[in-house]
Amino acid sequence: MRAPTGEQIEERRVAIVAMQPVLREGLRAMLGEQRSACRTDVYDTVSSLLDALADLPVAIVLLELRQTGLDSLQQLATLKAQWSQTPVLTIAYARDSASIADALRAGADGYILSDDRPEELRFAIEALMQGRRYLSTSICDVVIEGFLGLASAGRLAGSPHAKLTERERQVLRMIAAGLRTRDIAQQLNLSPKTVEKH
Repeated sequence: MRAPTGEQIEERRVAIVAMQPVLREGLRAMLGEQRSACRTDVYDTVSSLLDALADLPVAIVLLELRQTGLDSLQQLATLKAQWSQTPVLTIAYARDSASIADALRAGADGYILSDDRPEELRFAIEALMQGRRYLSTSICDVVIEGFLGLASAGRLAGSPHAKLTERERQVLRMIAAGLRTRDIAQQLNLSPKTVEKH
């Protein structure tokens, strides 16, 4: 099943999978305010969603990830195995890097927190509908710190980033910030040729 584009969301189904009725109905109400022409269906498990909508198109799935993670992660993996092209936005309680990584590995296309502001849900849905991934702004620091921890521990040894020296990383960050070779050379007291080599 193909995921629809952002314009098609208005004519499509959004499925909400959450154990807690308050969360299900709260998400339904929020979506109703944001996307009035979108049909929203609610389910308490992924299997009930798959049984009910086996052949019907779903634009996006909002999936509650409970703190008792394993069952939720299995549901996520099951959903992605059957609907690999359908974006899944997880709504979670856990904000640690291990839980976030587990959800992304299980197939989540987006990860927001249950206590995020309502606008975060809108931003996440828009990103996923455009084929992009989305992480809540409130967890970005956690994800970056987790990544940096893996890099410094050498656990990303196979990645090109792990092979860079600290000076090369510094030059790379400056390039990413938009600095030119000449400016970088001046700031680091290097020759432009040395900067280009890095």
